[in-house]
Amino acid sequence: MIQFAFQTNQGPIGIIGINEENLRRLKAGMPLDLNLKQITPPGTRMNRVVIHYAQTYEDVVRDVRKGGFDIPEALLNKAKEMDETLNRERRERDDS
Repeated sequence: MIQFAFQTNQGPIGIIGINEENLRRLKAGMPLDLNLKQITPPGTRMNRVVIHYAQTYEDVVRDVRKGGFDIPEALLNKAKEMDETLNRERRERDDS
């Protein structure tokens, strides 16, 4: 899962992005463990979290960007890396 936060005029908003792999795990009875302290900006309190599903983490980040949030290119690159890792792991599982 990809996790990040934005500081807004109403306080920080946490974004939790899940993909098909996370959904598969949820359906198998495996919970997603969220540590909001990791994404809460220092000196603030997180009061709002949005959970967004998309096919890939890159899609999650692009959707948030389309929603009007200023997404740094580094976060988009991180999402792409996470997708590539999942794809590689999936291929390795299928080859076993």
